[in-house]
Amino acid sequence: MPTASPGAPPGRVFYGRTVVTAAGLVLFMAYGTGFIYDRAGDYQLAGWLRAGCNKLALVLLPSFRVPVARVADDPAVA
Repeated sequence: MPTASPGAPPGRVFYGRTVVTAAGLVLFMAYGTGFIYDRAGDYQLAGWLRAGCNKLALVLLPSFRVPVARVADDPAVA
């Protein structure tokens, strides 16, 4: 996968991708909730969908690997 800058540490690239993904999901959730409110007239359906997605995430969470810390070969450069 391409990185934002060549030679960027993997942790920085992972953090950047995580922040962009989270921001996109929050934006999608805001528009999706508004769409559901416009159609249904209340937020109850959006709340149930959000709760279901959170439960699904909790079920899937144990399937991910725990990251293992590695010792860097080169010192960090600021």
